Amino acid sequence: MKHFALPLLLLTILLNACSSNDDDVQDESDILGTYRLTGFNLDTDETTPELQLITVVYESLLANDCDFLNWRFEADGTFVALTTLVAIEGVFTDNGTVQCPEGLTQEVQGSWSFIDGNLLVSNADMPSDVMIEVSGKKLIVKGEDLDPESLSGIILEFTKQN
Repeated sequence: MKHFALPLLLLTILLNACSSNDDDVQDESDILGTYRLTGFNLDTDETTPELQLITVVYESLLANDCDFLNWRFEADGTFVALTTLVAIEGVFTDNGTVQCPEGLTQEVQGSWSFIDGNLLVSNADMPSDVMIEVSGKKLIVKGEDLDPESLSGIILEFTKQN
């Protein structure tokens, strides 16, 4: 019986090491669904007043669990991006704190395709097609690809919602 324990242990380790990761995106159907902005990082050492303001607002909105920027990818190759954050000035209360934006929603529609494990999205309002990195259940987007004037230097992270 002792002679079987080591081979069985090695086989178990080998099978677990070779099993696929459930978070890996295997094909287009894994992309379908809604993704919510859940984080961001600065991708620059420059700190302009605009970038500082966006950082304060995004940090506060995410800390307050505000749902203000989403992407939804459909099986027909279309996407809808929704934001309630139309103007940064609209999120400040009278006493200067940040509140979740309400009311006016801006919607952008376009098409998407799955290329080499990443998403390519296009829309007439975007400066050019945008390549979005796919990492498990997360989408990583360079801000300047979406809005070069106001989001340059920011990396946005979206997480798939169940």
